[in-house]
Amino acid sequence: MASFRSSPRLRIATALTAGALLLSLIFAPDALANFITPKSGGSPNANHIATLYKIVLYIAAVVLLSCLLTVLLALVERMLLRGRNA
Repeated sequence: MASFRSSPRLRIATALTAGALLLSLIFAPDALANFITPKSGGSPNANHIATLYKIVLYIAAVVLLSCLLTVLLALVERMLLRGRNA
């Protein structure tokens, strides 16, 4: 008896689900509008909130990239030092 994981029905169902999700995102472009920051406009308070979100997003991006760079440099340094000792 074949397992359910390798059955063609599961593969077809997965492909159809992924296709339906992709099509729903393509044909509903407003669904992804401003998904990172809130919409600005409508009131001065909404504009200030949108600006604050963007500032925090930029700061978080800088922190994330600096952490990633630090980890990558540490890994490269470790690999170089390991190569010298071997």
